[in-house]
Amino acid sequence: MLRRLSAFVLLALVATACASGTDSGMQSVRDSASLVFFEVPSEWAVFQSSDLQGVTETPFVSQATELTLPVVSRVVFQGVGRDAGIPGANVSNQEYPVGSAVVRAIPASQRDQISRYWLAELVLPYHAQPVAREELKQDITLGEGFDGVQLIVTFNDATTSADAAVILISITDPDVEAMYSIAVGCSIECFNENLDAIIAVIDSWLVNTR
Repeated sequence: MLRRLSAFVLLALVATACASGTDSGMQSVRDSASLVFFEVPSEWAVFQSSDLQGVTETPFVSQATELTLPVVSRVVFQGVGRDAGIPGANVSNQEYPVGSAVVRAIPASQRDQISRYWLAELVLPYHAQPVAREELKQDITLGEGFDGVQLIVTFNDATTSADAAVILISITDPDVEAMYSIAVGCSIECFNENLDAIIAVIDSWLVNTR
């Protein structure tokens, strides 16, 4: 049975998700194309594009028959060392946080199809899960026409039968030519235990608007 996030956790997420600032003990991360910036705890492992050559499935990159958005840049990170290997696409039963920051191109022929639904679904296809809840969903803007959606989703994964939680931000640029996203998730127990670190990562995410 799917367990909810606690009311305390939800209140903390709502209160801090749009805050700003940096914490000590964090390492700065940029993707290889310098399109995004964020921070993760210093002890977490980070995998850049050069580490991901030949790896086709990484967390929070979903494809749909209705929309095919090529990946331009991706960074994968996790709350354990690199010895654990590159995490797979399914993070529902992970005992440590797993995330990715991804930039995808939006072909001109598909720009009219982009919606808040697809901004979320192409990161986390939770509508396909038999049990899923949007604990928080809100439209957001980073300014200068970079607009999108922020969600916290809990779900019971059909493959692993694990209860999981994910927080994500997904936006498009002013010309709807690119989709930018960051997401972090793991089992609900892991999510609750690592709440401060997860929020710090999401809170630090910036998009290069040049």
